[in-house]
Amino acid sequence: SPTSERGPITARKLVFSPVDIIEEVDEVDETYDATLQQSAAANIDRTQLWLSAQNDYMKAVCEDEGVNVESFRDVEGAVPRTPEAQTSPAFLDESPSKKSVRFAATPEPKAKRISPIHDGTFWEGWRHTKRSQRARDVFQHRQARAEAEHVRRTSCGKQHVEQLAGKYEITSTARPAPSRPVSTMLPAQPEDEKKELIEKAERERQALEQMQSSGWALAAQKEVNGGRLLTSPIVSSFKSRSDVKVLDLSGQPHCSWAWSVAAEHPKATVYTTASSDAEAHVASLAVDGPMNHHVVAAPKPWELPFEDETFDVVSARNLYAHLRTIWPKGQAIDEWDLTLRECLRVLKRGGFLEFNLLDAELVHPAPSGQALSVEFAFNLKTRGYDPAAGKSFLPRLKRAGFGDIKRAWMVLPVADVVPRWTDNGKTLANPSAFSPSAASAADSSSMSVPSERAIGPNGEVEFYEPPVTGSTKDVRAMTGLVGARMWEQWMLKLNGEMGRSEDRCLEGVAKALEEGGKANAGWRCLVGWAKKA
Repeated sequence: SPTSERGPITARKLVFSPVDIIEEVDEVDETYDATLQQSAAANIDRTQLWLSAQNDYMKAVCEDEGVNVESFRDVEGAVPRTPEAQTSPAFLDESPSKKSVRFAATPEPKAKRISPIHDGTFWEGWRHTKRSQRARDVFQHRQARAEAEHVRRTSCGKQHVEQLAGKYEITSTARPAPSRPVSTMLPAQPEDEKKELIEKAERERQALEQMQSSGWALAAQKEVNGGRLLTSPIVSSFKSRSDVKVLDLSGQPHCSWAWSVAAEHPKATVYTTASSDAEAHVASLAVDGPMNHHVVAAPKPWELPFEDETFDVVSARNLYAHLRTIWPKGQAIDEWDLTLRECLRVLKRGGFLEFNLLDAELVHPAPSGQALSVEFAFNLKTRGYDPAAGKSFLPRLKRAGFGDIKRAWMVLPVADVVPRWTDNGKTLANPSAFSPSAASAADSSSMSVPSERAIGPNGEVEFYEPPVTGSTKDVRAMTGLVGARMWEQWMLKLNGEMGRSEDRCLEGVAKALEEGGKANAGWRCLVGWAKKA
């Protein structure tokens, strides 16, 4: 009834009614804490006895099966604790409505670095590349490779910088799961066999892409040197010897010159020096390479951790980027003379020192290339480096005690990386609009020779006559790959020491190379070898 204080029979009874009275208890048990501690101590004693028994049992089992028992040392003296209560995911979001639909929360996939310990993917990819390439690929695909490298330089700056610095890592990105109203209580799906194959193919693809730039530059350098990476005469005796040792002084430890030399001479032992113990340790464990290649720590190039007369060949291709013209503390000569004396010490009698010294400034540069070269040379001088180390290198060799010096000055032309195309099958209505003269265009069209066109700096289309087969311009793409990589690596190292960010380390290089290719610019370098008497 309306006047009744009782609720209806169908009303839901509240758990805590406002009319319920909770009485306070004034009685306090003084022995409650002591009893609690006593029971806890008894439980701890029993748990420790059980753990010690399990430790003895596992120790006996591990001794029988040859398993290391050091991993069970942390169990001794462990204090038990109550695990935190975990709520089932199905009941995290209680909803009063039974018809509500909840979608599973899918976190954003993050790129994870795969454990780099002994990763053999790069070495397998390196061998696959060597097996699949042909002898004439480096010449036939020279222009395509130069243009592709320039596209990577302008469009993928971060990846290009990592490849120049020798950072070879494989990332794994988890694929997002579809957001569907599926129950979390369903059994887990079985592992898909195709998933592992897809992940392996993804790792191989990343490895091949990261090694591509280094492989192209190395193949071009080998072609420029006449088909050899080691140019000294002693190389002819390597096939009949098993005690050959080669030192790659301050070179890249992975996917570079040392790997190729180790693969070409399997009986020889190749050593690459790193600038610190940590770098050498990481390089030794990160990527698996040839079995006859080793990475050692040598923070100072003039203090090598080798005995006297150890190596047959010392390759000093990168000294210009690591040595300064200052005197170290306690020394009466600069770093260059100290390093050459150290190379003479570790060389065997009759051994050779191979060198390649690059100048910092371009030869016949365009305006942007000249400005960048002058700035680069000035920054080198302010930090103690020699921007033209080749000019004083020959007298240094003689002072150090080397003899039978063979050297040559080379100019590596900059590659013309501006894309060009041919309009095959098209008839020009007005050939004079694209060619310097209508007669030359008519002659070229009458001879059925495809004419090349390119976009000029102001956006106009320029006409190029077909090149003469066999001219020296045919090697510009190969020398451009070699010189640009050496120049960029040197510039990247210097700007890193100056504290510049990776985004600004190679600022202006792409434009300088584009203009330098059209202006017939190049890099001057001193190459050769010297013999220990």
